[in-house]
Amino acid sequence: MSRILSQPWNGISPLELQLVGCQLQVREITTLSQYQQLGKNPQQFLLNQYIDGIIEDCYGQNERTVISVLYALTDEMNSRPIKTHSALQAELEINSEKLDRVLEILVENGVVFLLPDIPDDRYQLTHDYLVTLIRHQSGDAG
Repeated sequence: MSRILSQPWNGISPLELQLVGCQLQVREITTLSQYQQLGKNPQQFLLNQYIDGIIEDCYGQNERTVISVLYALTDEMNSRPIKTHSALQAELEINSEKLDRVLEILVENGVVFLLPDIPDDRYQLTHDYLVTLIRHQSGDAG
C-alpha cells in the first residue's frame, strides 16, 4: 500500500504519507480494495480525517473557533505566516483564555509550532501541506 501511495504520480510528500499511513492504521485499512472504497480521492479523504481528528481533540472548544484559529495561521498566498498571540486574538476577536486552550491543543498535536518570544509568543503551522488542507476544510479551496 505505501509503495502505491508514494509513487510520484500520486503527488504525496513523505509527511503526507506518514499521516495517510497513520489514518490507514487507525481505520484498520489493510487492502487496496478497502482503500479504494474511501471514494474518488482516498488520500485527500484520509488527510481531511486527520484534520477532523485534530478538531475533535479540541472537544471542549467551539469547532468553528478551532477552524478559525487554523485558518488564521494561513494566508491567501497559501503560506503559513508567523503570528503573535495578540495578533491572532485581535484578528479572531476571541478571549485570550479560549485562544490559549485551542493553541495549546494544536501545539500538543504537532500542528502548530510555538515560538516563545518576549513580549508575545508567536505561532506557525508546522508544515506547508497543512495550509491547503485547512483552507479546503474551511471552504476556501483557492
